[in-house]
Amino acid sequence: MAQMNDKALEELTVDYGERPSMEPLEGVTDEHRKAGSHLAAIHRMHLRDVYYIGKLLEQVKDGSINPSNLSGLWPPEEPQHPSGDLSASVASNV
Repeated sequence: MAQMNDKALEELTVDYGERPSMEPLEGVTDEHRKAGSHLAAIHRMHLRDVYYIGKLLEQVKDGSINPSNLSGLWPPEEPQHPSGDLSASVASNV
């Protein structure tokens, strides 16, 4: 498989299809599941940010937004979870 840095920008694509499936893992504890859920929430947060950046870039490309106006748009304001726990805020808002 070719590395990303070996491809021209025009050749890079994102496959939004289904995720591959796998057999359930043996010996997984509730603690493991909790940690996995936390990592999944962080992953969703990053995917949301990448999507948001992509939309901004599309607007710059089509001329509907001036790149010099972007400095006040990032990072988007994160809503805070009532408990003050950032991980709970990420998990409940993604």
